[in-house]
Amino acid sequence: MLKLNQQVRIQVDDVFIQYHIFDINQPIMVTFPPGSKPFNEHDISSGQSAWGFDFFAKRQMNVISFVHIGKNNLFESPIFECFIDKLRADLAIFPSRIGYGASRGGFAVALHANKLAIDRALLLMPLSTYNPIIAPWVHKAAELKSERGLDASQCNAALTIIYDPLSLRDKLHKRRFSHCVKALTITGVGHRIPRALLNLGMLSSVVLEYREGDINSDYFYQRTRNRRYLSFYFKHVRINNTGKMTNKRLMVIYRYKFVYFLRNLYMKPYKILAKFKVNVLIKIKKLGEFNRL
Repeated sequence: MLKLNQQVRIQVDDVFIQYHIFDINQPIMVTFPPGSKPFNEHDISSGQSAWGFDFFAKRQMNVISFVHIGKNNLFESPIFECFIDKLRADLAIFPSRIGYGASRGGFAVALHANKLAIDRALLLMPLSTYNPIIAPWVHKAAELKSERGLDASQCNAALTIIYDPLSLRDKLHKRRFSHCVKALTITGVGHRIPRALLNLGMLSSVVLEYREGDINSDYFYQRTRNRRYLSFYFKHVRINNTGKMTNKRLMVIYRYKFVYFLRNLYMKPYKILAKFKVNVLIKIKKLGEFNRL
């Protein structure tokens, strides 16, 4: 039974869980983080908040957040799945259950959506599976594989997916989700949708707008036009996955890249110095390894 009007932190096998229930008459957000946000024992003992928890809790919105402990964790622990089965009855008291996840978190939301009776979910560049047999293009297949070949693509929740259509892997994963009712694209940012939305000053408003109902597509695309002022945009947009990169389009890209360079010229010395320090440390490390041979 979920405790009301208090923050609760628990651990179930290799998953950390944090929740706060403010009002059972309001929806509850169910969040899972990207793979780059794992927890360790220090994060738990020091009171670190789970990904997505503070965002909703500070606004007094019901939220339950799950975080994987350790990098090679796909939320497939049998003990955790038993917990999910029991949690479904507790979540049934809310008028709706709304999922929110990015990358591996999108995979986890979709994977457990049916058991948690999630009604709808906002997924940012979600992975549909880690099974290279099902999806040969699967991200980091060499390091991460589901032991049971789990496939999240058939979840029944109504999904809104935001992704970069020029990122071939993300595009192929998006196609596999059978209940994607709405797709929004940010072309040229790669597998960095949350970072792009954050840098564009859109992440909070997009998530809150979705929680309230739906994302206004026209306004969304109007705001994402400013992505041409993001540094990593130029690194990805030149990837010619569509075969439509004409010389004219390429010249437009380089023009905006040059404008970006001029606007951020003051940052260049710091970036150069930072890269120089990293290269020196790498060389020192390699030299030390060579001397030990």
